[in-house]
Amino acid sequence: TIFSLNLAFVLVFTHRGHLLKKWFVFLPLAALPVLVLAAQFSGRLITDYSLSTNGWRSVWSTSAWTAVFNVYFLSFTLLALGLVFRFWRKAKLTYERKQARIIFAALFVATVLGSITDIVLPRIVNSSVPELAVVFMVPWAGGIYYARTRYSLMNVTPQAAADDILATMPDALLLLGPGGRLVRTNQAALDL
Repeated sequence: TIFSLNLAFVLVFTHRGHLLKKWFVFLPLAALPVLVLAAQFSGRLITDYSLSTNGWRSVWSTSAWTAVFNVYFLSFTLLALGLVFRFWRKAKLTYERKQARIIFAALFVATVLGSITDIVLPRIVNSSVPELAVVFMVPWAGGIYYARTRYSLMNVTPQAAADDILATMPDALLLLGPGGRLVRTNQAALDL
C-alpha cells in the first residue's frame, strides 16, 4: 500500500492530482494494494519466516504473486521517481524545483538502499543481511519533512484556497479592480 500512497502523493505534489479522479489511474492505485494484501494474508506472497543471524527474515514464495508484487513495487516507484524528476527539471518556480530535488533525492536513496538490503544482497549473500527497507523509509519521510519546513511544501494559503474555489466554481465570475479593469476570471467565464 505504501507504493500506491507514494505515487498518489507524487501526483498531487507534481500538480497532477486531477489524475486521481480518473478511473484508469485510481483503479490500479486502489486495486493493486488490495490484491497484494489478499495474497499476503492468504500465504501466497510470504510463505514463512526463517531465523537468521540478524533476526527473522521473510521467506518469499516462488509464485506469480511475488512477480506481481515486484512489478507493482518497481513500476510505481520508478513512475514516482520519474514524475518527481521531470517536475524538478521543468518547474518554473525556484522553491518548487528545490522541493522536487529534495523529494527526488530522498525517494531515490530510500528506494536504492531498501532494494539493495531487501532484494539484491539476500540473493547474493544468502540471509546474512538484515531487511532494512522499512528503516530506509526514514530518509523519504525526512525529505518530505525538510521540504515541508524549509520550503513550505504544499502549504494551503488563503490565496491557494481562493484560487481553487474560483477554478472549480460552475458559475462565471469576473473580478474587477477599482478602475473597472479585469483582474481575475475563472474557467466558467472563459468558456462563455
